[in-house]
Amino acid sequence: MKILCLFFSILLLAAPSFAEKAAPIPAPTAGQAYGTPITEEKPVDMVDVMKNFDKYKGKKIVTHGVVYEVCTMEGCWLKLQDREARVRVIMKEHGFKVPKEIKDKKILAEGVMEEKEMPAKVIQHYMKDEGKSQKEIDKVTGPQKMFQFVADGVKVASKE
Repeated sequence: MKILCLFFSILLLAAPSFAEKAAPIPAPTAGQAYGTPITEEKPVDMVDVMKNFDKYKGKKIVTHGVVYEVCTMEGCWLKLQDREARVRVIMKEHGFKVPKEIKDKKILAEGVMEEKEMPAKVIQHYMKDEGKSQKEIDKVTGPQKMFQFVADGVKVASKE
């Protein structure tokens, strides 16, 4: 019994050294890609996609814009602005992350635009990630219809 206890104690102490450490996220320099490499570099304006959503529904596209907000928790989403259009970009299946320093950078994003009704809990979760006050979060009581872009990959534009 003592040997068994000693074995598990050693195993427990050694466990942290076996843990997989996350690789650092590369800095957002021109041309830096995150996620799946972008295959098409002729972007479609988000305004056009939103105005003609039926034309683009379910189709993989590349869009572009300037990042104006990033998830401060782990870089799992960002907000993108292109002219007067703004959209939340989420990373497909949390498959990759972007650095917080990507804010104010012009990027290309490849993926699919979705229009969906977001449950209040999801909106509240995003608001918490954005650092909103609990008072603001509590104002969200029901679902809201919105666009979101599900990205396979993101690339910092070569020209800013």
